[in-house]
Amino acid sequence: MIFTSYYHDEVDQYSVFLDLKKQHTNLLKRMKTIKQQVRLEKPVKFTDLKNFLMKHKTFEENKIYPVIDMKIDTKEKYYIIKRINEIL
Repeated sequence: MIFTSYYHDEVDQYSVFLDLKKQHTNLLKRMKTIKQQVRLEKPVKFTDLKNFLMKHKTFEENKIYPVIDMKIDTKEKYYIIKRINEIL
């Protein structure tokens, strides 16, 4: 997990980060399914994935990034960016 340095001290923030984790788990499952479909040479419907990713992007931009930006220091931000780039 990338955001281990952030301590969510408010209940509403906890639920937001729990939701984020659920979305990321959902995304990983979707990617696994797509990988299997490609391997079996079955058609892949990317419209659902695109819609999910658009909603996820909006969620992160509106709910996650503002909180992270206020709560963590520059050093931690660079660490998060580094981890994201490693994953990509």
